[in-house]
Amino acid sequence: MHEAFVEIRHLPEGQAHDLAYAFHNLPRTMYGWGQWSVEGDRAPLMYYQTKYLANRGFHYVAALDAIFKAS
Repeated sequence: MHEAFVEIRHLPEGQAHDLAYAFHNLPRTMYGWGQWSVEGDRAPLMYYQTKYLANRGFHYVAALDAIFKAS
């Protein structure tokens, strides 16, 4: 999430909105509100990454995968 907040400061409005949207429910679902799953939070990150990043920028999906494959 640190990378997302740093990146949001430098993005155009529409892209910043999409990145914030990809992360906005993560804390709530992980800590007791709703049903959290890796795939549930991976999907909006994949959408964002596919729409904007192509092969550049921070790869949120790869970071999420690395955290949960290491567990």
